[in-house]
Amino acid sequence: MEKLLIFNQKGGVGKSTSVVNIAGCLSQKKKKVLVIDIDAQCTATSYLRTIEGDCENTLFDYIIEEAAKEDVIYNISFKKWSHRAHGYIPQETNISLVPSDKRFNAEVFRKEWNDYDFFKRFFTPDLEEQFDYCIFDCPGYISSLTESALRVCDYIIVPAFADMDSLVGYSDLIDTKNRIRTETDNTGLELLGVVFTSVQGSVNRQIIAYCKDQMGVETIFKSTIRRKTIALDARIVGKPISYYKPKDTLSLDYIDLTNEFLDKIKAAKKGKK
Repeated sequence: MEKLLIFNQKGGVGKSTSVVNIAGCLSQKKKKVLVIDIDAQCTATSYLRTIEGDCENTLFDYIIEEAAKEDVIYNISFKKWSHRAHGYIPQETNISLVPSDKRFNAEVFRKEWNDYDFFKRFFTPDLEEQFDYCIFDCPGYISSLTESALRVCDYIIVPAFADMDSLVGYSDLIDTKNRIRTETDNTGLELLGVVFTSVQGSVNRQIIAYCKDQMGVETIFKSTIRRKTIALDARIVGKPISYYKPKDTLSLDYIDLTNEFLDKIKAAKKGKK
């Protein structure tokens, strides 16, 4: 299992949307994907489970209430219109979800819970064998859960808007990655780079070119995600764009991003040999 953490210290830059849509593209490549939502805002959870209260048990219940692990992993399916059936039929996916919980925002939990080795125990050999990829959706700060996830993750991707504010904390993230590599046994943690989301117009592209010049071309994903209203439509129906409108240009953007992510993984592995 390859583990990916989607992170940016600035909120509202498309973290959860990136998580869901990369998961969707991997699923359509017949890869089994586990999405773990550790953000108390529960955005990825509400995206994939659009009915409020649809998840009886959450990651919080597993940690605090000792719910069984199998009871907090939900197989995700969508509804698909069938002309033959003259109605909606289930559309199975290869995505599973461990939902988050607003109770993670409780002051007691945020101050007292610091089990940084939690995810080391969570990823048992049998769980690792069930999935090809795990993608973490996390808050815009290094919470205790984020710290625990960083200690087991293989890769980090940073989604960002093409503006001058979205990458303010990037150097801090580099420091965090280096700290994890030196102070824990996760010595192979790799920062794969920045992917620009909600790209529209020449000004955005000028900023991307500037970032490549200042940060290095290898730091920036070649793939960019354009701004389109269909992203909101897909969010409303609770489907990754590749399931909702597979031929739309926005879907192609996420397919390109996913393919580039897989290429970067291959290159990273090759570099370690």
